Amino acid sequence: MNNLLIPKYKLQFFIFEKSGSRAIIDSLKKLFDFTQDNNVLTTEDFHDLEVQWPRGYTRVLIYRNVYKRLVSGWYTKINTILEHRNKKNLHDGDWYDDNNLRPKTKDFEEHRVCFQNFCKEFFVYNEYNPYTDISVFPRVDAHLQNLQVQIGKEYQDKIDYKVNLENLIDEIELIMTKVGISKTDSSKFIESLKVEKQIMKEQKSKMIEKNKYDLVKEYRATRVTDDYYSYYNKISDDTLKSVNEYYNGDFDYLRMKRL
Repeated sequence: MNNLLIPKYKLQFFIFEKSGSRAIIDSLKKLFDFTQDNNVLTTEDFHDLEVQWPRGYTRVLIYRNVYKRLVSGWYTKINTILEHRNKKNLHDGDWYDDNNLRPKTKDFEEHRVCFQNFCKEFFVYNEYNPYTDISVFPRVDAHLQNLQVQIGKEYQDKIDYKVNLENLIDEIELIMTKVGISKTDSSKFIESLKVEKQIMKEQKSKMIEKNKYDLVKEYRATRVTDDYYSYYNKISDDTLKSVNEYYNGDFDYLRMKRL
């Protein structure tokens, strides 16, 4: 979770991984001085409330549709390990390949099946963690964690605004105006968001540009359709039930409709 604070305006953003955090942070950097804390915020785990939850701030949670975030999180997990590979060791000990969790072509049906295999592995079986240094288990991986793990119930009730990422551009100007940010700066922020969103759409992922191995770039799996819900077509009842159970609190708190 990204916890961003703009002291000048006493404005605080909570943004989950795979919820537009990179574009939002890059846009904020152009206009505002802010601090960032990425620790979870619960009574059991909090580190410093003066840093994480300062008094008098307007607090905004920017969230994403759970089902869409899970699809994006899956692509991140199956690709992250490739960043440390080269042509010689690309396929060495690849647990994702061995268990049919990473597609090898751009065929949508293959992507759908691999995604559902991933969901079954981590939400139904949820017993296996193949790596000790980079965790892929949903309950300890920030890309997949539910809301309750990162923001405790006692803090959720005190958040002033809950903004769906898809509505951010339409709603953020009003929030910024209320805390004293000028229309000029809020407009610049919105325009920057639009630019960053387009850049990421064209690149699919900025990580692709960072990898020097052409073969790895080619092997990286990228989303093949904008219809995120199609990834859940024909999903087994037990898998969907397990996914919904894990994110149950998110659905209730954010008033999202379950599949």
